[in-house]
Amino acid sequence: GDGQAGYLPELNRHESLALDVEAKSNFVSIRANTAVFKETFYYEVTLLSDGLMQIGWCSINTNFNNSDGVGDSSNSFAYDGYRVEKWNVEHSHFGERWTVGDVIGTLINFNTREILFWRNHEFMGVAFKNIDVGPNRAYFPAASLQQGQRVLFNFGLRPFNLRLNVSCLAVNESDCNINSYYNPGVRIMDFFRDFVIGLCHEQNANIPIDERLSVGCTLMENLMPVMEDPYFLEAQVLHFLSELV
Repeated sequence: GDGQAGYLPELNRHESLALDVEAKSNFVSIRANTAVFKETFYYEVTLLSDGLMQIGWCSINTNFNNSDGVGDSSNSFAYDGYRVEKWNVEHSHFGERWTVGDVIGTLINFNTREILFWRNHEFMGVAFKNIDVGPNRAYFPAASLQQGQRVLFNFGLRPFNLRLNVSCLAVNESDCNINSYYNPGVRIMDFFRDFVIGLCHEQNANIPIDERLSVGCTLMENLMPVMEDPYFLEAQVLHFLSELV
């Protein structure tokens, strides 16, 4: 709340991997064109500014005007890291103060009827419980931004910043590879990581080097096909290489 003027932001560009949004008037709101209504879904927002914004979920019946945004009605829910509050008509202290470059993750769980938030890799907690679910109830990713604020949405077309320890779907699930061969690829990467560690371990010094390299070649033969996918490459391979450095 507490915004003024306008409700439609200007889109800088709609890239194949992310959606860059910047507010050009005093208080603007935007919602995704895809809603979710069952299971568990997650998306992320990278902050390109650190001012007043309300990030979360809304329904088709959420009304945006020149003063009300996401979280200012009973059918919308938001986290505001500028004022460090959560919003659902009423507002109260929640989370941490955000800054430029932060990645804010939010998950909606229709089974437990909860909405959760993360800041970077830190879980900030369950912000909302007992949300309204059931027939004719669906929620859209949504955000409200004060003038000059800018964010980058990731609905799953590129790997998420957060390595979630819960099972969930990406809002853009039908267009990404998060659940195709992702899990088998992760297992192969784990085997390869163990192999690299074992290759250098002194306990394996008595194993001929050609036998150790033969195991590595077999792992690489299985890993190469999935490494051709840019999603898996960024999500797993580059992360693995950064751990080695």
